[in-house]
Amino acid sequence: MKPTKPLKEFIIIAIIFILIWLLYCFLVEGFFGNSSLDINMHDTYFVIKPSFLNEVGMPFLWLITIIYLIRARVNRFENRLQNSILLVSCFFLNVTMLFALKATAIFEGMNTVYSRLPGSTNKVLFQSDLQTFFTIQIILTVLLVIVAIITAKNWHKAIYETKR
Repeated sequence: MKPTKPLKEFIIIAIIFILIWLLYCFLVEGFFGNSSLDINMHDTYFVIKPSFLNEVGMPFLWLITIIYLIRARVNRFENRLQNSILLVSCFFLNVTMLFALKATAIFEGMNTVYSRLPGSTNKVLFQSDLQTFFTIQIILTVLLVIVAIITAKNWHKAIYETKR
């Protein structure tokens, strides 16, 4: 029995998610270990507890978006299911990048109680980090709009091709 297209796409997405989760568990945490990210900046010490969304969700969404962008491009954006998966993954990647941008902006405004070394700035993060996040956010939004327009343009075309 040959699997249907939605089942095939679901299996591909599940395999990618399981691989990323296993890589995260074995390489970062040591399989269900307790870990945290320690950042030592000048005289300030941050301890950030990793979250599932940041550690597994973000790489999963990036990989799904890239894979389905390539697959949709190879199929000339004519497969509705692949286009829909690409749109959904790009949308959720855009939303998670928005939360990452918000977290970066929170860190930028932090100052310490202790005096700084002479010649150092009061900012914890550099402005270029925020500009990088903002640029990626704009690129993802433009990609989302372009894919949505191409999908809508080819939507009826795919219907007529399947009826013949």
